[in-house]
Amino acid sequence: MILDKVKNLLRPDVDPSVKLTGVGVFIGKTFDWLETRIADLEKRQLEKGDKGDKGDSIIGPTGKQGPPGADGKSITGPKGDKGDPGAVGKAGKPGVSVVDAEVAADGNLVLKLSDGAIIDAGELPSTKGSSSGVFVAGNAWQITVSSTAPSNPQLNQLWYDTSI
Repeated sequence: MILDKVKNLLRPDVDPSVKLTGVGVFIGKTFDWLETRIADLEKRQLEKGDKGDKGDSIIGPTGKQGPPGADGKSITGPKGDKGDPGAVGKAGKPGVSVVDAEVAADGNLVLKLSDGAIIDAGELPSTKGSSSGVFVAGNAWQITVSSTAPSNPQLNQLWYDTSI
């Protein structure tokens, strides 16, 4: 109803001063209504309600205990079937071994390998009844130079007999 009055005021044939006055009154009344409504809601929100009755705090009885469970059984299942055979392995690379060893004219120990390589193991130490080792290309002491064989030789360890 008020909205219809505002529409009538905004018609083109109405005087602009009357339009401004009518719209101002409409907006003023709307703001007054909103302000009253907000104040009423704030007042209601801040009011405290009555306290309710106290409840009784009774704890219920404990239920009875159930019967104990049966003991578990230990079961051993049947032996499984034999598995399939594994895949066939690949052939390894052929190894390299020492096929000849000799002392060169300059006193160095020279080893000839099965793959055709030749290793100059260095100058032989003098051994008069004692044993010593020769270091070969980044490995540990691999060649024992002695007049007697080593008592407990390691795998791939060579012995050069100086008693001959």
